[in-house]
Amino acid sequence: MGKPVNDWFEAIEIINCKKIVKFKLDTGAQVRVTEPTEFVNPIVLVKKPNNDIRICLDPQNLNKALIRERYELPTFEE
Repeated sequence: MGKPVNDWFEAIEIINCKKIVKFKLDTGAQVRVTEPTEFVNPIVLVKKPNNDIRICLDPQNLNKALIRERYELPTFEE
């Protein structure tokens, strides 16, 4: 695995991000996590065509940790 990377965002993006998160918390679209959790995923700030900010989840590490059910496919004999 590579080294962890810290990216810097412009201050304006951070301010916009805080406003968006506050709005989503106030409207109930997001819920504040108030207890320890095993999974914390990084967010990615994406600039929309209208210059708003979209907050996206980067689920790469989450996808690696998922435990998926495996199904055996039947053969022609079955």
